[in-house]
Amino acid sequence: TAKITNLLKELKEQMIHTSFLTNEENKISEKDRLAYRTVLECDAILHIKTKNVKQFALDIQKLKTVYFREESALPKSDKMPLLLSTSLVYLLTQGQIVEFNIEIPNFRKLVGKNQFLDYSTELLHAVVDNSFTQLFNLNAKVPSPLFQNFTSLILDGARHSHADSLERSYKRLKLDELVQILHFENADQAKQFIDQRGWTLTKNNFIKFTHTEEKEKIADDEAARYVDLAIRLSGMP
Repeated sequence: TAKITNLLKELKEQMIHTSFLTNEENKISEKDRLAYRTVLECDAILHIKTKNVKQFALDIQKLKTVYFREESALPKSDKMPLLLSTSLVYLLTQGQIVEFNIEIPNFRKLVGKNQFLDYSTELLHAVVDNSFTQLFNLNAKVPSPLFQNFTSLILDGARHSHADSLERSYKRLKLDELVQILHFENADQAKQFIDQRGWTLTKNNFIKFTHTEEKEKIADDEAARYVDLAIRLSGMP
């Protein structure tokens, strides 16, 4: 990975000294423009694999300029459908549903019918419907490993959202029930999640939610105050 990173860095530095992505880009040969496009695509893929999400977002902005500007001038890239679709899934991780809906028609016109775009649209519907089961199933059948980092983020966010609902709905829950409800692979994953949420796991494998313990303490304090007040009132002449 380090060698690839250094190589791409050198190639991008060379690109800076050219007219690529400028108004004078047409002065560059088609062969060189194709090469520069490939460098940007490889850079974007590398940043996905290394989980450098912010840099990936910058890469995509450059690639969109290349893809749309060079639509008729250069042969279409085989990587374009996957990278554009991955950028849509990235938008979902940021909660940018409006931006997703703005981008998808333009991508459809550029790419046409494509499994990666279809997959990103399915994810959108699952997010909008707040369907945790559907998100879990989509995360399990990604059409490319490049989606995995982003779909995992979406799934994790959905887990926390459903955990908020569990806190409001239950006083306590069994560990195996949590594994089933939130689709954990095993109990150890669920225990890590319990620690993240600040919940308590009893010896009997029951989960006590933090807010429940706080409410019980408040109720106990209020009851104690009422008892104290009643004692004082009963002592009054």
